[in-house]
Amino acid sequence: MPVVSAVTPSQGVTLKKAAGAAIAFLTSIDGLSLKAGTIDTTGLDTAGGYKTFIQGFREVDDLSISGSYSSFDHDIFITDFNSGTSAQYTVQFPAAGGAATGSKWVFTGIVTSFKHKAAVDNVVSFDVSIKVVGAPTFTAAV
Repeated sequence: MPVVSAVTPSQGVTLKKAAGAAIAFLTSIDGLSLKAGTIDTTGLDTAGGYKTFIQGFREVDDLSISGSYSSFDHDIFITDFNSGTSAQYTVQFPAAGGAATGSKWVFTGIVTSFKHKAAVDNVVSFDVSIKVVGAPTFTAAV
């Protein structure tokens, strides 16, 4: 079956730490927003009256995840926060449009925040922020 243009559903997106199993009970994965600074290259003799720029350093915004809390599945983030060590993570998207595999991001990150939430008529939930360290690797769907 040929691969065709198709949207990718959110259901089935996973986050894995290192080569482990997908982290369970996630309700939201938000991030890997790439951005770059700019360096002004405008000279006094630049024609046209508009500033000129080149790309500067690049960085990735924090990855934010949320989910329904399970001590078995999520205490790893508290351990990583307290140790300050970095780990490899993979965000895997499901295959769509006839592709055999979905796209994925692989990156190294450090846990920079962890928060529990509890409310009436709800399950205990959590929020985690992971700071991406260095360049992430993107692999396109095939």
